[in-house]
Parts: sequence; structure tokens; C-alpha cells
Amino acid sequence: MFSSYVDQGLAGYLILIADDQGDPPTSAFCKQYQATYSFQKLRLLYDPTGITGTYGPKETTVVTNPEGLITHKSYGDSGAIAEAIRQAIAALLE
Repeated sequence: MFSSYVDQGLAGYLILIADDQGDPPTSAFCKQYQATYSFQKLRLLYDPTGITGTYGPKETTVVTNPEGLITHKSYGDSGAIAEAIRQAIAALLE
């Protein structure tokens, strides 16, 4: 859904703050996660300290402008949220 925006400068990052048991993620878990779900065009990062969890609960998406200002925040992964994220990205690229 978002790959068409890559040529326009969109960069995506997936940050893991917990493993499947709710424990801090390890490098090995992240490699397994990436192999299992093979997120294309997303860089996988992990935060074993959980400090990035301050942005929200599990499955939080933020859209930032080129200066790093958060212009949109969504929680969850439903289709409606995906559309809201797409609209936020489109608005930034206008």
C-alpha cells in the first residue's frame, strides 16, 4: 500500500519494543521476526529498553515531516487506520 510513496521520499521503520512474550527483543528475535514477516522496504530496528514505547501502545504508527515533527499518530493495524496513514502521507507529499 505504501510502496508507491518510496520514490517520493517515504522511508519506513519498524521498531520492535517487545518479543512474543512481552520481553525486551533480542537481535536473534528481530532476525526471526523479519524473516517470518519479510517487511519489504521497511528497516527493522529494535529497542530493548522500550524507550520508544512512549509514543504509544503496541502497533503505534507515526508519520513525520522531513524535519522530524510528528504530523500523524495511529494505534492498531486495521484497514481504516491504514487508510488514515495513507492520507497523512499523501498530505505531506502535496
